[in-house]
Amino acid sequence: KHRNLCGMAGHDESPIKPARFRPAAGRGRGAVHDPTSDAPGLESRFGDWEPAGDEEDTYGEEDDELDDYLENGEDSEEEEDNEFGSPSEEDEHEEERAGLGKRQRNQEGPRKRARLPPLLYQAAGRYKLSKDCVKMFEEEIAEYISFENKIPSATMLYKTAREMKTYQNSETIQAEVQVLCSKVDELTELVERLAKDTVKLTKSDLTELAKAIAYCFYSEHVTKYSAKGPLFGRVMAFLKANPRAVSDDFKEHFDNAEVRRKEVQPAVRAIITRLRGACGDRIHASMGIDSGTKKMTLYELWSYLCKGYGVPFTKQRAYRIALMRFVASEKPVRHKDGRPTGKFWRTLDATIADMQQRQGEDAAGVK
Repeated sequence: KHRNLCGMAGHDESPIKPARFRPAAGRGRGAVHDPTSDAPGLESRFGDWEPAGDEEDTYGEEDDELDDYLENGEDSEEEEDNEFGSPSEEDEHEEERAGLGKRQRNQEGPRKRARLPPLLYQAAGRYKLSKDCVKMFEEEIAEYISFENKIPSATMLYKTAREMKTYQNSETIQAEVQVLCSKVDELTELVERLAKDTVKLTKSDLTELAKAIAYCFYSEHVTKYSAKGPLFGRVMAFLKANPRAVSDDFKEHFDNAEVRRKEVQPAVRAIITRLRGACGDRIHASMGIDSGTKKMTLYELWSYLCKGYGVPFTKQRAYRIALMRFVASEKPVRHKDGRPTGKFWRTLDATIADMQQRQGEDAAGVK
C-alpha cells in the first residue's frame, strides 16, 4: 500500500522509483547525491531540506569507514571474531595435539574433493583396465587436478589409460614369466634326475659289455692275462674303437669322461676279473682231476668257457685254449682240495711270451 507522502493529500500515490546512487558532481567522494535532481516533482514535495539543529554531516566519515572495511575486511573479521569469542591460542594448540593440523587437512581436502571427469572411465573401459589399474588411474588424475587446478584433456586421459594398460600387461606378463620359471625349474630337476639315471649302465648294457670283453679275452692276440698286465688297457681301446659292439648308446657313455670313470671302467675291471676266475676254474674242471669230473675234449671246453658269450670258435682261438690247458697240466690252477695255487696265470703269461719270441725266430716251426 502507498501512503500520502508527508500527509500531503491530492498528490499522485504511484510508487516512487529509486534513482541510481552516484556522487554529485564536484562534491568529492564524501558527497551525497541529491535524488531530487533526477526525480522531477520531488523538490516541490520536500522543499529545501537541511540538517536540523546542530547535526553534523557525518556521511563522509561513514563512507571512509566503508572503504577501510573493504580494504581490510579480513582484519576487521578477525577483530570481530576475537571480540565475539574466536578460538584462542590454547584452543588451536589443543586442535593440533588432537589430530592433523588445519593446514594438513586443507592440503588433503582438494584431492578427496576432486571431481573426476567421466571421460576417465570411458578411457579405462576402452583399454579394459583392471580394478587395481582403474584405482591407480583415478589417483593419478585426482593428483593432477589438485596440483594443476584444471581438468585434463581427452588426449592426456587416453594417453594415461594406454600407459596403465601397458603397466597392467607387464604385470600379467611378469606373473606368467614367474609361472614359466617355476615350470622350467621343475623341468630342470626332472632332466637332471633323468640324466643321473641314464649315466648308469643298465643290465642289458652290462650283458652286452661282457660279451664284448669275452671276445677280447679269448682272443689269440692277448699276451698277458694276469691282473697287472695290459689286458684292461687293450679292452678299453677295443671298446673305444667299437662302441656299437655293446649298444647304440654306449658311445655316449664312453665319450663322457665322468660316466666312463664312474660306470664303464669299474664294470670292465669287474668283468675281466670274473672271466679270469671262471676260465681258470673251468679249465681245471675240464682236466678230470677232481673227483666226480671227467676230461673234456677241446671243443667241449670251448663251449664250456664261452657259454652265453657268443664268441666265435676259430682255429687260432682253439690253439690258445689248447695252450691254456697244457699250462694247467704243468702248473695246476688249483690243488686237489680246491685251493688256488696262484701260479697258473703268471706261468701262462711267461709261456705266451716265450712262444711269441720263438715265433719271431722260427715262424714256420712255431704256430
